Amino acid sequence: MAARFKRAFSDPTRFEGNGISYKAKLIGIEDVKEARGDLMCQDALIKLKNYVKISGEHKRKIFVNVTLEGLKIIDAISLASNHNKKKSEPKSPKLGERHEEAVQGQDLIVLHTHAVHRISFISRDATDNRAFGYVFGTEDGLHKFFAIKTAAAAEHLVLTLRDLFQVVYEMKKKEMDAAKEKLDKGELTTVAVKENLQPSGTGSTSGIAQTPAQKVNAEPENIYQNSPFGDAFVGSPQQVASRSLFD
Repeated sequence: MAARFKRAFSDPTRFEGNGISYKAKLIGIEDVKEARGDLMCQDALIKLKNYVKISGEHKRKIFVNVTLEGLKIIDAISLASNHNKKKSEPKSPKLGERHEEAVQGQDLIVLHTHAVHRISFISRDATDNRAFGYVFGTEDGLHKFFAIKTAAAAEHLVLTLRDLFQVVYEMKKKEMDAAKEKLDKGELTTVAVKENLQPSGTGSTSGIAQTPAQKVNAEPENIYQNSPFGDAFVGSPQQVASRSLFD
């Protein structure tokens, strides 16, 4: 098991393109006061699960898509419909692939898109090994907790997220090292580096949601100074980002 996860982690290309998708259900979304905190997340999970139980509503079927850009929560019904439509559509030898992409863009319902640098905390459900949640920082400074029930053990998806954060960290570190080298040689200005390495989105809503690229020649901190993973991850062999880029 450990060897299999190690091999998977060593291949960051798995997050490229369409990335990896996991079948799941969306338990719900809850506003929270802080960017991180296990107890806060557990309370939010309990509240959301109780609401589903009392209301009798069915949890929405989704796929959690994990790529280098972050997470996408995709409506499962639209994804299934999309695949069925692509199978039934005749393909032109020259335009078939492009036509399939057009169909996907028209029919696929992406409920939420969450960039890596805006995910501030990830927490497993203490009472259910198929549930977990994460805190996402919005552009207007709010924090929202997304609770998810996975089809299989949540550990598989959570470990994938952990690996994603590590891969993104390594990529940003390489970019920063290259940028600092060019700065030292006078080939780039600090302003140019910031513009070139600016992440997608408009910035931070929490203490860890700033990109390392915004900290060139600044104080030694970055989005990975605090791990986004809860207490259950302490001591993990690949625990994400407890280091500073400027160590």
